[in-house]
Amino acid sequence: MDRYEFVKKEQINYPTKIICKVLNINRSSYYEYVNGQIHNRITESGLSDELCRVFQANKRRRGSRRLKVKMQEMGYKVGRIRKLLKEQGLKAIQPHSFVPKTTQSKHGLVACPNLLGIGFEVVRPNQAKCITTVIADIRL
Repeated sequence: MDRYEFVKKEQINYPTKIICKVLNINRSSYYEYVNGQIHNRITESGLSDELCRVFQANKRRRGSRRLKVKMQEMGYKVGRIRKLLKEQGLKAIQPHSFVPKTTQSKHGLVACPNLLGIGFEVVRPNQAKCITTVIADIRL
């Protein structure tokens, strides 16, 4: 006999609240059963298998929050996705942040010559403060 059927039978003799507490049944689940709201309920191992299948189908890119939404869209009543993922050792792949490469080192051009290193002597501090002046002096 189903636990919900037992509660329905014994409801005449005892309050529903007490029967559900003794049988460790959520009252909301019992009332969903009585009102005919059927959910896609499966066992713990079945939920783990289905969760693993959905996780792999999404190429390990979805975390616990997105997987929970996906499972609920499929009709499963779930609440502990993070725990199940951790128990199975499933971890979503974190994408690396995209950093564009702006340096083009294979252009074939010659690097600029070091104009300050060519016969340049510092007589006093801050003498080469303005590089354009130094370059202009060297070219003259």
